[in-house]
Amino acid sequence: MLTRASPGNRKDQAFTRLDCVALLAVLLMLVVCVPHAVAKTKARASRIYCVSRLKQIALAFRMWADQHDQQFPMQVSWEQGGAKELSLRGWVAPNFWATSNELNSPKVLGCPADKKRLPPSDNFSSLTDRKISYFLGLNSTLSNPHSVLSGDRNLEINSVAAPPG
Repeated sequence: MLTRASPGNRKDQAFTRLDCVALLAVLLMLVVCVPHAVAKTKARASRIYCVSRLKQIALAFRMWADQHDQQFPMQVSWEQGGAKELSLRGWVAPNFWATSNELNSPKVLGCPADKKRLPPSDNFSSLTDRKISYFLGLNSTLSNPHSVLSGDRNLEINSVAAPPG
């Protein structure tokens, strides 16, 4: 059996001003905090994705070196399938042309978080330096495990973009 609230009991069931202020404060906090947390999560996921691509690049270079006397493309002459001469001119793309059989796709060479680069290539023949998000350490060797093979081109030193080279 349903009973109706008497007019005297209605005040006990209504929100007070304090309840409304508390509810609005909680909603405001959610509106401010949730988008920030989502943005941080997306940024972290993007960084993880780019690091995964760096790992794929390192693996491709390692596989290439295993077939070329433990040398990376930047250490092997162009006539022997490497990219040494072009690397010395400062070009990065020829090194990835040389490792194209080991890389699944040139899309691996573009980081989604890198908004400064051109969209990634669909094939290696149209790959240029401007479509690559990563740098290569031209002095890197398999015999020196502390050398840097590749990394994100968007390097900053004290929040200032590092110059090329």
